[in-house]
Amino acid sequence: MNNQAETTNTVDVLIIGGGINGVGVAQAAAAAGYSTLLLEQYPQLAYGTSSRSSKLIHGGLRYLETAEFKLVRECLHERHYLLQNAPELVKLTPFYLPIYKHTTRRPWQIFAGLTLYSLLGGLKAETRFHRIKRGDWPALDGISTRNLQTVYQYYDGQTDDAALTRAVM
Repeated sequence: MNNQAETTNTVDVLIIGGGINGVGVAQAAAAAGYSTLLLEQYPQLAYGTSSRSSKLIHGGLRYLETAEFKLVRECLHERHYLLQNAPELVKLTPFYLPIYKHTTRRPWQIFAGLTLYSLLGGLKAETRFHRIKRGDWPALDGISTRNLQTVYQYYDGQTDDAALTRAVM
């Protein structure tokens, strides 16, 4: 029998997994004053999904279709925050939306959706979009001009998510 007093180390919050979600929870818990321990099975953070994701810090454009306006606003708010506070890790990248004669959504519908997207983002520069001039279409790599009616350009955020995960930690 051991006569020494046993000591135990305790933590308030235990997080398993060092991906972006795990380190985000760890950061929030520590900022709230909780003692926090994060466990990761691999030797580096962001080993799993975080190192294999799309690398986008998207504004939630796809959620407009299901009328999840609050979620779009939250996505745009978070993206704006990251663009402001981590410009070395998150940058705007142009995306192109070609609309062909056979495309399900008509140009006016895409225009309306992109307008709503910009409004939900507070009409900030990073939420603005524009129509690409017909004369510039041939310069767009990977976009066929056959039956093309219009092309819109908007911006989304892109990151090195492993570097972002390490920075959050």
